[in-house]
Amino acid sequence: MSNKELLCTILTHLTKEFQKLEYLLSLTFVGSGKRLVNIEEYDNLLYQMIQHWKVLDLDFVIIVDRLNNLKIKEINSLFKKIRQCAIPSNIKVTYEKRVGPIKLVTQRDPQIMFHRLLFDERLYREYCQINKLTPFNWQFHAPILGRSLREICEIKGITKKDLLESRSGIKHFINMIETRTINPLLLRKSGPQYKYVTTSVNLGEQHYTKLILDSVIRCAGNLLKLHKPVYIEDEFKVGRLFQQTFGETKLKELPLLFAYYKNLMNCTPFKPIPDFIDFLRKQSLMFLREIRRYLEN
Repeated sequence: MSNKELLCTILTHLTKEFQKLEYLLSLTFVGSGKRLVNIEEYDNLLYQMIQHWKVLDLDFVIIVDRLNNLKIKEINSLFKKIRQCAIPSNIKVTYEKRVGPIKLVTQRDPQIMFHRLLFDERLYREYCQINKLTPFNWQFHAPILGRSLREICEIKGITKKDLLESRSGIKHFINMIETRTINPLLLRKSGPQYKYVTTSVNLGEQHYTKLILDSVIRCAGNLLKLHKPVYIEDEFKVGRLFQQTFGETKLKELPLLFAYYKNLMNCTPFKPIPDFIDFLRKQSLMFLREIRRYLEN
């Protein structure tokens, strides 16, 4: 079974199970894993790489009317049911419930990661205020079930301040690279309601390398939104458009180069090479600081 065939089977079972939930407002498939749905439309190099990804990272934004413990448990159990019904037993399945900036999955054996991005309507609106960049991308995806994310909380445009200061902004990425830590959000109960609280995770070599690569690709894609407020899913296209749009930038080739390295990491076992990782770190910080100066002037 190909990655695309497996994904289609998962989506069929997921739709069947989630449409039973009366409290569901929206279910939307977002993120890099969705590329498999229309894999034939991508750049030839990306097309070849996607078919050999060792990890299928499947991100689902789930919005309910009002969060409570029973609803959270039921949604978690649905993902485990889908694992039993739709996924061969020889494929490892992991579950991630933290929000951003990278998933902490170790790429050894072929596996699937279900990334549950769970909100109620109030919580989603609050999240959109602290991190406009990621929900801006999400709103371009049509929902599997229910209302569109654009309808629930539309983000009409991105500002320089958003690019610099939001949770997925340049200053945040610079700090994470310098400290080798990330600060994912974790859902916690706070009185009668739920909220996302900030946690801290120190990174090993593999996840640190992924953070470095992601930081440049994401910030390049976000910077392009100042010129044209659209979401570009193909990372190789982001790299080429960045070269064309910011040709005067010293490191204009870096987003395209890092897109290649990132997808290569998804296809092959990770082998840390300290000198190379340090080279990537220095290049990424030079790139991010140059973009920061561009935005601050």
